[in-house]
Amino acid sequence: MNQHQLLKDAAVAAPPTSVSGMMLFGVPVPELIQLGTLIYLCVMIVAKMPEIIEGFTKLWRKYVGKESDSCPTR
Repeated sequence: MNQHQLLKDAAVAAPPTSVSGMMLFGVPVPELIQLGTLIYLCVMIVAKMPEIIEGFTKLWRKYVGKESDSCPTR
C-alpha cells in the first residue's frame, strides 16, 4: 500500500473515530445519543396515547359491547 492510499484511508476513518472519542459534559457521545433516543421514544409514546386509548375503546365496544347490551356468551 502506498503512502497516498494510506493517508486516504486514514482520512476516511478519522471522523467516526473522533466522534466516538468525544465527550460532552463528561458523558460520551454514544451515551448521549442513546439518552436522546430514549427521551424521544417516550415523547412519541405519550403523544400517541390518545389514539391508542381510542383504538382500544373501539375494539372493546366492538367485541364486548356497551354495558346496556346483553352479552351473547351469557
